[in-house]
Amino acid sequence: MKGVDRMYVESETLELKRELTGDSLKTIVAFANTKGGTIIYGVNDDSSLVGTLPIDLVLPRLTNMIRDSIVPDITRFVSYNQKQIDSTIILEVRVSRGTQRPYALKHKGLSPRGVFVRQGSSTVMASMDTIRMMIIETDHRRYELEVSANQALTFLQATRLFAERRIPFEE
Repeated sequence: MKGVDRMYVESETLELKRELTGDSLKTIVAFANTKGGTIIYGVNDDSSLVGTLPIDLVLPRLTNMIRDSIVPDITRFVSYNQKQIDSTIILEVRVSRGTQRPYALKHKGLSPRGVFVRQGSSTVMASMDTIRMMIIETDHRRYELEVSANQALTFLQATRLFAERRIPFEE
């Protein structure tokens, strides 16, 4: 069986899949949460071609899966391209890094079980720290501009709190 050009080797931004399964959603989430990437359907892990169904049969199922299963909406960051290598059809699904990270599987929620990232050529659950950092990165709020809930603060209180934590407090 002929293989795909060796540029198709799994990496942080490339995943090879034999066929479309629900597991693909984890990889799509991971790409959107990390650097983006491409999933190529119709190819084994060893780059040998197996082919996929024509795009008009696979695409509606895939787009519905993405729209119904990933939050927030990621559809504008996903594009599709059917290619033919010799007589074999493959499907490339490109996922850009999203702007509303973290993206998650809707039924698992904003937890490590629902949020995925890429580490090397693997899709892994994100840690709570990673999820928090994604929220902070994409929140677009500046800490310096936030209003404190406690409006009765004084410099005497600040001086005492800094001293308790052994942090220098100067002009």
